[in-house]
Amino acid sequence: MIFTSIEFIVFFLAVLLLRACCRTFGAEKWVLLVASYIFYGSWSLPCLGLLFAVSAVDYALGRAMGNTSASSTRRALLMASLVLNLGLLGFFKYTNFVLILIVVACSSSSKEIDFQELSLNAVKSELLDPKSFELIEYSIDTIFLHEGARFNISNDSLSLYYQ
Repeated sequence: MIFTSIEFIVFFLAVLLLRACCRTFGAEKWVLLVASYIFYGSWSLPCLGLLFAVSAVDYALGRAMGNTSASSTRRALLMASLVLNLGLLGFFKYTNFVLILIVVACSSSSKEIDFQELSLNAVKSELLDPKSFELIEYSIDTIFLHEGARFNISNDSLSLYYQ
């Protein structure tokens, strides 16, 4: 779904209408969260699954950081979040490049290499780039929350997708 398409305009108007029908702020947050996942899922279903999984893991890590006062545990949880997000970003952003380098380096024949066949298009790195950094920011912000902070998955997930 592209921002300049009729499909997006219809989707956007439907989200505005649903949001206007919400009677509580909590319902409004859930409408926006579901609309966000529908929007990102329209690009790629595997990408939607990946975003949902990473959001859930980072939410769990954030809750764990907020529920512990031991700084060593909080740092370990932060490192787990950083490794997850930067690892996924690096994998999906640079795998094609590394595969092409390997094939070119190992190719002893003069036949032409079909780079389209080498491409891993499971996830669009354009989508993963900003989300990874927002999830990292969420993890770093969470480490500074006071002990026993209250977490809410709709609040936390929306903050990731609307920064």
